[in-house]
Amino acid sequence: MPKGSGLPVAVRARLPSAHFTGHISAFSRNFAGTSALLKASNALAVRNPDSPEEVELSEEALAKMTMSEVEELIDEKREELIGQAAMTEAILTELDGTEENAAEAIEIATKKLSGVLQAGSNKLVEDAQATVIATNQSLFETRASHDVFVREMSRTEGEASGLLQLQHDQIAERRLLRH
Repeated sequence: MPKGSGLPVAVRARLPSAHFTGHISAFSRNFAGTSALLKASNALAVRNPDSPEEVELSEEALAKMTMSEVEELIDEKREELIGQAAMTEAILTELDGTEENAAEAIEIATKKLSGVLQAGSNKLVEDAQATVIATNQSLFETRASHDVFVREMSRTEGEASGLLQLQHDQIAERRLLRH
């Protein structure tokens, strides 16, 4: 029977795996062992419960299958199991490598992050120092401007005081002259 044989996938999935091949060959020589084949198939289904569709194989369904159909289904199941085993092995190998790579990647990332944090910290310190220097410079300039302003005010007050005194003296002189 070809791969698209019309049998439900679950029926093919429940057929015995390579583990039961020797038993099936013995039973397939004469169909008197059909119920034993059915038991083996059901035992496989119990061991392999992740079959999405559980369909019970009947003795009639097994009896209708030719030897070549049974062997083809057994071969398909064997190939599927070999593929699953290879895939599982590949995944396990990849996980082992991934675990080692992950540890290295974490270590490298930690060092990089530490470097970035240190650089960021250094940058913050530099920026803070630059801000303090700029603020001090601004305060110094403001203080210098204030000192210049105070000196100018003192000079202006002195001049104003002198002018007021001069004006006062002139007014007093005029009064004396008029009297």
